[in-house]
Amino acid sequence: MARDYNVISADSHLDILASRWGPYVPSKYRELIPKDPAGFVTDDGLKVGAYEGITARVYPDISGLTADFEDWPGTGSASQRVRELDIDGVDAEVLFPGALGPAMWRANSKADAAYLALVRGYNRHLWEEFCPTAPDRLFGLGVIPVTGVDDAIAEMKECMNHGLSGVDLCAFP
Repeated sequence: MARDYNVISADSHLDILASRWGPYVPSKYRELIPKDPAGFVTDDGLKVGAYEGITARVYPDISGLTADFEDWPGTGSASQRVRELDIDGVDAEVLFPGALGPAMWRANSKADAAYLALVRGYNRHLWEEFCPTAPDRLFGLGVIPVTGVDDAIAEMKECMNHGLSGVDLCAFP
């Protein structure tokens, strides 16, 4: 039976902790995986998450959150993401990579093989773990590498063959 959709976010972004998709990267390239951002606690005891200032809270009750970013809104596991969709009244979302991710991966890995391993690791996490949690609600877009047209087409085929809904062209290959 087909699902009814009333509200679909067509421009959602994933700021997935690199430690979540890092295990999908071959071990010889893992030193290039970006470090997870860290939140902090102010001297007054206010919790501040990475990518979120004290005054920019989406959810007012943050009393149960830690400062380590692991469970901050929009950054946690796929099941947390689905719970947040329910809170927001959103039936499904098209998931673009976070704004900094792919550009940072290329800046951190000048060798094409290393960069391609990071791209594939992220995409594998999407198709093997993240999106299958709620395949009728989480529509992941694979990252397409910028190392040339042949690499872009090869990764696009992998994304298609593994059920991702589309791809994100972060730049012209």
